[in-house]
Amino acid sequence: MQIRKLNPFTSIILTSFARIVFEQGKPTMKFMPVHEVTEDGRPDLESQVIKSTRTIRSEKLDEFLAQLISGCIRCKGYVNLAENQKVFLQGSFDRVTLQEIDFFASPTEFVIIGNFTEKQSFQKLFDSFCNS
Repeated sequence: MQIRKLNPFTSIILTSFARIVFEQGKPTMKFMPVHEVTEDGRPDLESQVIKSTRTIRSEKLDEFLAQLISGCIRCKGYVNLAENQKVFLQGSFDRVTLQEIDFFASPTEFVIIGNFTEKQSFQKLFDSFCNS
């Protein structure tokens, strides 16, 4: 199945005409408690997209992920490792998984969504780990 190749972690639910039984899935997560309301009614989340034509060593990728994981709610994408490997990166909160794939032929690209305490460029941080 092509979907399994693109996202090996996904669950596939067979349906017709969008009739999905949502009780089978996980409960909805609440990012903003009821008593905390922002001006625009949205949770205080931001996203950053990391794009790079460089490769990164797997141990440096681990170090990079360790630095941002405390504020990270979700991350997902593809990374080109220096060991001539391509991996599918997927994580939620403090759990990140990497799965080697063989069909990916594009530059590194992944998204990070979270509530980060420091305003910093994760792109610059990632690039610094690619150079070291």
